[in-house]
Amino acid sequence: YRYPTARATTIVGVSATAVALVAALFVPSRDAATFLPLVAAGAWIAWVMWGYPFLRLDERGITVRNSFSTVEIPLTAVVEITAGSKLTIRTADHRTYIPVAAPGSGVSFFWRAQRAKDAYGDSIVPIKGVDALRLDAFRERTPATVIADTISRRIDQLGPRAAGPRSVPPPHINVEIIVGTMVVLGVSAALLLIVL
Repeated sequence: YRYPTARATTIVGVSATAVALVAALFVPSRDAATFLPLVAAGAWIAWVMWGYPFLRLDERGITVRNSFSTVEIPLTAVVEITAGSKLTIRTADHRTYIPVAAPGSGVSFFWRAQRAKDAYGDSIVPIKGVDALRLDAFRERTPATVIADTISRRIDQLGPRAAGPRSVPPPHINVEIIVGTMVVLGVSAALLLIVL
């Protein structure tokens, strides 16, 4: 599972970088070239934050890949899963993991804006009796609640006496993303200094 806007973020980032490159090459203005490093750095950071993270559930366990670290959580090590404003996975060794790729309620400006429109309509004056429309983090069907339900069902299928590891290996750092971020920001800063 990936963040709901991962594909759109990637497409917009690549498109904006391509437009900035074309503008830098063909627009006879020195200002056009200054956009390229800024747009490229912004596109990379957006992809790292929203396009790269994912959560995978398979027969071995849960893989949580956030922007800068990845962890493999055995299903037998999970003791609690909660979903509300975010998906939270707690394990038998007292660790807590929060996958970025499984957003809960209240994380999307557009979702809150749509719910506010549902609650208030087109009127400036609030409509009475709209409590059922108000956002409730523990009642809403969000990616976090859907994933939490799916993981809970998978753990229930294993049964209470399932054999397997009860501890989680330490997360490993996504060195390639950290190095890539440093390179992109360094090259963008160098290009910006050259252009200016």
